[in-house]
Amino acid sequence: MINKCKPAIVISDIMMPEMDGLQLCKNVKTNERSRNIPIILLTALSDPEDVLKGLECGADNFMTKPYAEESLLAAIHHSLDNKEIRKDSKIQSEVEILFRGRKYFITSERHQILDFLLSTYETAIIKNQELAAVQEELEVLNEGLEKKVALRTAALIAEIEERKKAEEEVRRLNEELEHRVKQRTVALEAANRELEAFSYSVSHDLRAPLRHMSGFVQLLLKGLKDRSNEKTRRYADAILEASNKMGKLIDDLLDFSRLGRKEMQKKKVNLHIVVGEVVQEMREELKERNIRWEIDKLPEVLGDESLLRLMMANLVSNAVKFTGTRSRAEIKITCKEEGDKFTCSVIDNGVGFDMKYADKLFGVFQRLHTEDQFEGTGIGLATVLRIISRHGGRTWAEGAEGQGATFYFTLPKIKKI
Repeated sequence: MINKCKPAIVISDIMMPEMDGLQLCKNVKTNERSRNIPIILLTALSDPEDVLKGLECGADNFMTKPYAEESLLAAIHHSLDNKEIRKDSKIQSEVEILFRGRKYFITSERHQILDFLLSTYETAIIKNQELAAVQEELEVLNEGLEKKVALRTAALIAEIEERKKAEEEVRRLNEELEHRVKQRTVALEAANRELEAFSYSVSHDLRAPLRHMSGFVQLLLKGLKDRSNEKTRRYADAILEASNKMGKLIDDLLDFSRLGRKEMQKKKVNLHIVVGEVVQEMREELKERNIRWEIDKLPEVLGDESLLRLMMANLVSNAVKFTGTRSRAEIKITCKEEGDKFTCSVIDNGVGFDMKYADKLFGVFQRLHTEDQFEGTGIGLATVLRIISRHGGRTWAEGAEGQGATFYFTLPKIKKI
């Protein structure tokens, strides 16, 4: 391009791909047609050898980056003004220079060498002036900073004193709060024990009269077997059905109350095996149902195996129950790692529920569907919540009416020692 266009001046970086600025300069200066074109080299390099390399390749001027616009413009005008003076000069024979154990061969003519060295010297002076200005500015800033530090130090001392007072007050309040929390915790634990004992006692005491009622109704039905009093028999059947439902409710309530008192026997539990056994039991009972099961690989967790089995049985049976209206039920059990815990889910394509009632799902005796639609006592999900809470996890649900539901629970990972 230089041979073709014959520019008045060339300004080039040194550090470039393929051909660097030094080689470019050398190629231009060794070409008879272009050797009189002034070349200014711009570089971020600052080693003395860089100057010798510039002289060796025949550069006319040398500027280090960053540079001021006016400095570059002055170098351009200077190079162009001197271009005519050196137009007919001949390249002198090589001058050999040894620097830092390396030989340099300089072929530039004297005016060119002088211009190059003067430009280098001028750059050094400018840099020194800039440095002096920066140092002066730094001294002014340091004086201001020292004043600010002194003021800030005094303010910090006052703040530290205030903070010490505040920390002492916080410590006193924390101690008082801890004492209140301990008292409250003891009271709550006692109240929970009393409530569980009361619940167990009431449920247990209800069993005996209920058995008597159920037994007498069965005897009454036997007595009515050969009689034609259909109305009386219908009433007796209703009483027997109601007593059976109440018996199931009492049994579930007893099981739920035992959960709070049962001592946990923690060990490594393979959740995949537990779920497989629960699903297999379901399959045996539901041979007539068309259910598609999809079970991911589930992890090992630390927990009480019997409680975790009960928890999974409740979630799986819940999914089976609420897909009962589907011609083809789909139940999926998944699990993924999230930080220091596992998040598992039981997904179904059942009747679902309205999300505005989601906070009621895990309450005792809370039901979102009538007993005529789906049987149950409303204790299963409350049992799931209690078991997961005792294992240090949490549980929640998502769903939509007619579009299925997803029940989530988390369990902590086994800590590696």
